[in-house]
Amino acid sequence: MALLITGGCGYIGSHIAVTAALQGMRVIVLDLSARVPAIFDQLSIVALRGDCGDALLIRSICTQYEIVAV
Repeated sequence: MALLITGGCGYIGSHIAVTAALQGMRVIVLDLSARVPAIFDQLSIVALRGDCGDALLIRSICTQYEIVAV
């Protein structure tokens, strides 16, 4: 079970991702940006590059990572 955060490489999204990871949640981040905060690697946050408007991509991510909340 995991949490998907769209726009997770931005200021607000990255802080939410880090906070969730520190609380023990498995975090998957989806963003158009190629710039990934360095702390994501330390916290095992998975960063994927893509558009949240891509329904096929979202379905694939939700299936692969067992997403329970977006």
